[in-house]
Amino acid sequence: MLVTERMKRSGMQWNIGGGLAILTYRSLAQSARLDAVRAHLMAHRKGRFAADSGPCEK
Repeated sequence: MLVTERMKRSGMQWNIGGGLAILTYRSLAQSARLDAVRAHLMAHRKGRFAADSGPCEK
């Protein structure tokens, strides 16, 4: 019921991806897991960019 109230406010239109993203974010924020997930994603992103980095000039 809360999902319906939040997603169907006046003038709001959501596609599946956008609705899923905002509901996932809100559930993480409400459960106090947002900081842990953010830290995990940033560590993963840093590792991926470090592996991809190389000389920029040819």
